[in-house]
Amino acid sequence: DDSAAVALTTGDLAIDVTIKNHLGEPVTSQAGVRAEISYLGSQGSDGYALGSTDGRSPEGYWLSKLAHVGDGVWSVRVHATPYWLDNIAFGAAVMLETVDATGASERDRKIAFFGSSVSPYSDFGAGFLPVMEFATSGAIIPSPSPPPSPPPTPIATCASAGSARRVPSSSASSSRSRTSRGCLL
Repeated sequence: DDSAAVALTTGDLAIDVTIKNHLGEPVTSQAGVRAEISYLGSQGSDGYALGSTDGRSPEGYWLSKLAHVGDGVWSVRVHATPYWLDNIAFGAAVMLETVDATGASERDRKIAFFGSSVSPYSDFGAGFLPVMEFATSGAIIPSPSPPPSPPPTPIATCASAGSARRVPSSSASSSRSRTSRGCLL
């Protein structure tokens, strides 16, 4: 889910992978899940709220270890630091490695969905090929505040023959201490 990957923010990119065995039961142990995320290190380093870094791929892409959060779900929450760049498209490949009861693994227990540039997955002939694609959304830049309103123009009150009229002070005399033609300044 890339909805939080908004340019100029550090919202977390969410990748959740559910792993089930041949019986359809959740895989909760004897497995490890990684992601290769094609956001270049030169575009920002990776910060983690869940999961952890696993270095960089030969292309400079982020490598992440997903954390098992329960019931066969493996997750990572990662963001760019200092922030996501604007309008960047990137993808993620998911790599699964299972181990036997002794913790040993072998080539047949390592699978990349769809392809990874990381060995041993790249040894099968496929390079990086994302299983999911993302894009940072445009930055939401607040509009600048409008300038403050100018102060109101001072008003002079003038009276003549029982009626009052308002006259802007700029049209009245500039002397503050005297009355001009029935106007009090």
